[in-house]
Amino acid sequence: MTDAVASPIAAHAAIGDGRTVALVAKDGSVDWLCLPRFDSPACFAGLLGDDRHGHWRIAPAAGAGQASRAYQGETLILQTQWQTVTGTARVIDFMPRRDERAPVLIRIVEGVHGTVELDCVLRVRFGAQNLPDWSSAVIDKEEERRRLREAKEMLDDLKRSDPGGDIKL
Repeated sequence: MTDAVASPIAAHAAIGDGRTVALVAKDGSVDWLCLPRFDSPACFAGLLGDDRHGHWRIAPAAGAGQASRAYQGETLILQTQWQTVTGTARVIDFMPRRDERAPVLIRIVEGVHGTVELDCVLRVRFGAQNLPDWSSAVIDKEEERRRLREAKEMLDDLKRSDPGGDIKL
């Protein structure tokens, strides 16, 4: 999908951890992220061009479905929900505050009802957007389950830390 044109800046929502920020397009693509800080080289720079510039897209297969999205309360936790003919899926994107820890971009995929086939494309570019596509995400099922459990536990911990309902990051 190297011919896709970047979404306009107005089609992006920001999530961040206080030291860097990611821009998430309405189509489910993280199109901008500099790591580990705002002034670091970009690892996702799809905002500047096309798919070759790096992005992380999680969205219904073949672009099917209607998307809606909103922030959770007064936080930088972004929820994108896709309604398709066969069901509804939700992606929750956030970056927890990190103090001295390494930056973490968390993307939780939830099945709301029915069945939704999702595509996940990860193209990372560290510091040079014209590098060949070397990235591949090959994770065995057990490792994938472990990582999802850890991300869900982190989100649950954040929710418990503010029983009033709003999560402040």
